[in-house]
Amino acid sequence: MPGPFWSWQRFGRTSTSLPDGRVIHIAGEHEDFYDRDFCIYNDVVVEYAGGDREFYLYPKDVFPPTDFHTATLIGSHIWLIGSLGYRDLRRHGETQVLRFDTRTLQFETLETAGDGPGWISRHTTERIGENALLVVGGNIQTSEGYTPNAHVFELDLTTLMWRRRPHGDEAVFPVSAADYHAFRSPRYGSGNPEVSLNPFWLAMTRRRWRPSRARLHYGSEVDAGKSTRTEKDVVWTAVREGALTVSLPNGRTLLIGGRILDYGDEGADAWIYNDIVVTAPNGDIHVATYPKDVFPHIVCPVGVVQGQHVVMFGIVDRGYHPDRTRGPAVLRLDTGSCAIEPIDAGEPPLRVNLYAGCETRDGERIVFPNVRQNAADLELGIPFDLSSLSWGQPVPYRHPCPLEE
Repeated sequence: MPGPFWSWQRFGRTSTSLPDGRVIHIAGEHEDFYDRDFCIYNDVVVEYAGGDREFYLYPKDVFPPTDFHTATLIGSHIWLIGSLGYRDLRRHGETQVLRFDTRTLQFETLETAGDGPGWISRHTTERIGENALLVVGGNIQTSEGYTPNAHVFELDLTTLMWRRRPHGDEAVFPVSAADYHAFRSPRYGSGNPEVSLNPFWLAMTRRRWRPSRARLHYGSEVDAGKSTRTEKDVVWTAVREGALTVSLPNGRTLLIGGRILDYGDEGADAWIYNDIVVTAPNGDIHVATYPKDVFPHIVCPVGVVQGQHVVMFGIVDRGYHPDRTRGPAVLRLDTGSCAIEPIDAGEPPLRVNLYAGCETRDGERIVFPNVRQNAADLELGIPFDLSSLSWGQPVPYRHPCPLEE
């Protein structure tokens, strides 16, 4: 039978952006062993800024078929750590470490020593200091099968020696384990706003860590099943989906709301945020927290700057607010004090379709598209008057960026 067809649809591939505008795509796999076109690749695709691509192939003793590895750019080299690979090419107890030269496009196999992770894949690698890589998470292949990686490993790039680092190492992340357990979770404010300088939240914002990364650092497990989870079980993060970001004329940046969805590595920490992360031009950070009745949990937030205020719209999540209508909620944020005023604008005459970029500014009106059940429904706009803070009647309207039907 013929072998598998070549495919660009892959899992476990890395894509590394270079300062010169190139992107280096390395290996990965297509589908899994049961598929007739299953293949683990050992190629490199160089993508140029203009869209041109070059394909490079290698002998497998120079670059073995590799997937679910990590790729870390340091200077002119990409360091590749780990691989899942074909079963007959896995070497229990060893860790695959390769170095790729972005100038010559050549691979070099590196022999490491010390207390390494073994045959690891699906992990995370990050640079620490000038000459070290930190490897956390993922799975390790042993003679008995796969086991989760329960340790933190450091590779010294000068000596190529591995060593283990302790969980909660403050040289890696400057928050103690005690403060992690005390401050790790979202919470509601008692004021409008209550300003928080929570050390864990500030460090998470600066490092751009996701909840799963913090759990790996402290060696903590998921504390509760999805059906019983409360905010005390969730790890707070500033890396969110669907947050509203507002850049103000004074240089401050506001990260408003957002959520973590209930799937994947972050599924244990699903949450809809009702806080605001404020970053000053000098890098200072604080978090404004609110009572639920002041800043409800909303999804699909849209905001419009009006003078010193931001008028915000969002769909209320009924899981957090079973007594409220689904929305949209209308809120007015004072960008000076960060106080939020809930606006009683009533219900719009038609359902509003909120999503990023859906709104159009028309003087003192903001026009939103209506929800259409099918392509035959009329495209209408629902205006919101910023002067009277009230909804108007539907108008003929062409959606600026309609969602696919």
